[in-house]
Amino acid sequence: MQQNNILLRNSVDYVYICSGDPQTYTEAVAQKLAEKAINFWSFTGPFQGSHDPLGQKVILTAFTTTAATAGSGQHLAFVNTTTSVLWRSLARTFSKELYPGETIEVPATNLEEGFPTQVT
Repeated sequence: MQQNNILLRNSVDYVYICSGDPQTYTEAVAQKLAEKAINFWSFTGPFQGSHDPLGQKVILTAFTTTAATAGSGQHLAFVNTTTSVLWRSLARTFSKELYPGETIEVPATNLEEGFPTQVT
């Protein structure tokens, strides 16, 4: 499922906060606790990453959203809702119990190929 990050940046329209590690679009929808509409401008990069000399590192900018469902937010799922495609699922660098109506602040996240990390 490791898709090229530049294609991902150009193709996804939502990021879901999920309770598990979805492997398909259907699983991402079923595990979705919160969502945020995103687009090309939600990312910065590409940059040449320390683990990726081809320059595939992009950064998802920090965002705020609201939880719709209770659960433990453990993964970020990058999806295209028009084509029903899960582009990538990343384990978050932290897990958070979410409650309906709760405001969630997601920090900027590196999407370096194979090395997803929180930006501090």
